[in-house]
Amino acid sequence: MSEIDIPVQTEQLSWWVLFGGVIAFNTLNYGLALILDDLSIVDITWGLMFLIPNGMLMYARKDEISEVMLVVMAMITLWSLRLSIHIGRRHKGEDYRYKIIKRR
Repeated sequence: MSEIDIPVQTEQLSWWVLFGGVIAFNTLNYGLALILDDLSIVDITWGLMFLIPNGMLMYARKDEISEVMLVVMAMITLWSLRLSIHIGRRHKGEDYRYKIIKRR
């Protein structure tokens, strides 16, 4: 089975496209937060947001990935996962600050 190849040039990935990827991710998080009735899940997923634009750039430059790019992406991924796991383990329900925001 052949791989689906979507041609993407790095020049096409303007700041707005990368920003749009993060906004789409956050919109999905907001929808999930509404379903779970827990806005504080944004704290858990905050670190993962850094993977979106970096992953998009890595995909766009998949034919020219260098060792430095791999090391930087690995460091971002490890930091992102560590932060999300750390906050996720401490999550015991909706934070009081988000309850105040929802009441406004």
